[in-house]
Amino acid sequence: EPHFIFSMIIRQFRLLILTIDGEADNLASWQKNKLAGQATKFGREKLIRVYRTLLEIDIKQKTSSSPFDLNSELDLLILGL
Repeated sequence: EPHFIFSMIIRQFRLLILTIDGEADNLASWQKNKLAGQATKFGREKLIRVYRTLLEIDIKQKTSSSPFDLNSELDLLILGL
């Protein structure tokens, strides 16, 4: 299901941003450690850029303004990482 995968990608990037900003207080320490390791591989600016791209994809899909279906949008997103 592409919508479920899309929502989980959004969640993961949101958690990565919260972790790098030091605001992931409600997570277990092992989760924070794993997320911190992942976040450093991207850097804050790239995480924000990807999160904005995810928002744009979400808006395009909800307003039918994208020429691509969600599967194709996800493929393009992954290629851009």
